[in-house]
Amino acid sequence: MSARKLATDPQVIDNAAARAADLDFLSQDDLRTAREFVGTNARRLPVGDAMLDDLITVMVTSTQSGFTRSALAWAGKAVAVSDRADLWARYARLSLREANRDGNSNRARNRREAISAAINAYLRASDVGVQVDALDVMAEA
Repeated sequence: MSARKLATDPQVIDNAAARAADLDFLSQDDLRTAREFVGTNARRLPVGDAMLDDLITVMVTSTQSGFTRSALAWAGKAVAVSDRADLWARYARLSLREANRDGNSNRARNRREAISAAINAYLRASDVGVQVDALDVMAEA
């Protein structure tokens, strides 16, 4: 990958352990899977020289045009570059939307990814709105 990755704020990392305690309804396996998904996502979605703002723009345009699968891929690239909580929440929401799409043969995988992305969003979120959105996706998935 040749894209410029943005470093995760150390405060976000420090707060993640405390936030994980809030998710006591999840198993340690759920948390491990979410942690592993960070690396899996980054490896499977190369971003080349794309800049974060460009990735977000294409993700939003794809979402607005009704191309959920495409928007999901762009959201995955955006979180691979930035590790931002709000983008993890967007990825979770898009993955859940894709899981519920008629004719989707990857429902189970999309639901698992929605849960992992929502966990990652919650652990990274300082904004209560993002935390609520992440919890909502976990409940729906």
